[in-house]
Amino acid sequence: MLEFGGRMMGKGKGIKRQVSELRGLAWFVRASKAAAKKVETGYLGYGLVAECDSIIEKLDKHFKGKEEYSHLFEAAYKTRAELRASLHNKREAADDSAKAEEFGKVASKLYALQELTSLAYVKFKKKDYASALEDFSKAMEIAPENSHFYFFKRGFVKYCMGDYEGAVAEYTAAIGLSPDYARAYQERSEAKYMLGDKSSIADCDTARKLDPEGYHPYPHLNKARSSIENCSRSIEFDPGNPELYSIRGDLKSFNGDYAGAVEDFTKAVELLKEQPKTLEMLNAHRHALSGRSYAKFKRSEVSSLFSVSNYSGWKEDETDAMTLGRIIYDMEKQAKAEKVPLAAAR
Repeated sequence: MLEFGGRMMGKGKGIKRQVSELRGLAWFVRASKAAAKKVETGYLGYGLVAECDSIIEKLDKHFKGKEEYSHLFEAAYKTRAELRASLHNKREAADDSAKAEEFGKVASKLYALQELTSLAYVKFKKKDYASALEDFSKAMEIAPENSHFYFFKRGFVKYCMGDYEGAVAEYTAAIGLSPDYARAYQERSEAKYMLGDKSSIADCDTARKLDPEGYHPYPHLNKARSSIENCSRSIEFDPGNPELYSIRGDLKSFNGDYAGAVEDFTKAVELLKEQPKTLEMLNAHRHALSGRSYAKFKRSEVSSLFSVSNYSGWKEDETDAMTLGRIIYDMEKQAKAEKVPLAAAR
């Protein structure tokens, strides 16, 4: 991504507009330099005022209402005010000066905010969390209209400090000011999970609804993949989630605990039988059956070495998984033909 004018500019349909903005800024810079040169050489006239008119028109077209470009408007109005004053158009010069002053205040405010946030990030990286919190609070005082953003930043700092209760409070304040702040719900979900608060799942659900295209992993699922211990903790957190049992089954199978893996995959299969027959659930069901088949097969190998009763049933699980695979293939094929989102296919 390209960072320009204090904001991130990405790819997609807006690229033409972004190129247009870049061209508008380049035009202003060239015109301003030409105007400054003429002023230095003593050339003053209505033609130069008209040139400034054109500059302001271009700025209005490309950057109107965008505070991050206030310094450009300030320079344009200030230049035209000086030109009009030299031509004895005092009233118009005063109007331009007033506008330049207005844009200047916004530009100074943004500059101060940039300085504070930059300092806060530097302090945060150095783990000077207390000072970073202080800087974000100062930024909030300068720009109270953006308080939700600074509450969010304070929440992240507190999370990194291990102050999960404080983080939840900051994220809650951000959500109170901006109820559609998906990222705040996601981060509050993480903090709540660390506190063992099961409403963490609801926060993650809300984040997904508000921003379906964003990456919003469930904290308990995300953490579960790291170890059997974390997965067991996540199961206590969300005991009705079949995906967790499948994850723990995979981990146990990887570590050679095939009997434990069979138990977990069996629990996942039981829970999945009660779920709607969507592609997502069918894929999960197939995975659980395949995992159980493999674990049963490996368990039977170990059992035969010690003359223990054979762990039968792995072939049946493998057959059932293959049957589900064919059903899933037909559903995906039908969904593509009907142009139905795969997640919604049934």
